[in-house]
Amino acid sequence: MARPRCVAPPRVHPRAARSRALRRTPLALRYRVRRAVAVLVLGVCAAVVVVALGSLGEIARDAGPGIPTSTAQVVVQRGDTVWDIARRTVPDADPAVAAARIAELNGLHSAALRPGQILTVPRA
Repeated sequence: MARPRCVAPPRVHPRAARSRALRRTPLALRYRVRRAVAVLVLGVCAAVVVVALGSLGEIARDAGPGIPTSTAQVVVQRGDTVWDIARRTVPDADPAVAAARIAELNGLHSAALRPGQILTVPRA
């Protein structure tokens, strides 16, 4: 019986190896480009949504139903609350919405008012 000869693996010419690598690159590159474009499109969509929601918030914050956008100045008297001032200045509107608008116009973070304090209120 004849012994099998050792056969060396076929030698690959360096140019052939390089061309094989180059053939694989476009697929990988296309995948990366597609992924980058998808991320970019999602980022732009997210930015558009954020801007749209922000502008809707500005519209909603503009004034409540029945609350005028023009303003006036009121001096706080002893015993006044934001709720009382809201009912006095905008009697046709919901007092809760009017009080929230007064708090927003004046940057009030609590219901504490001082006598003599000047508040900006919606004008009736």
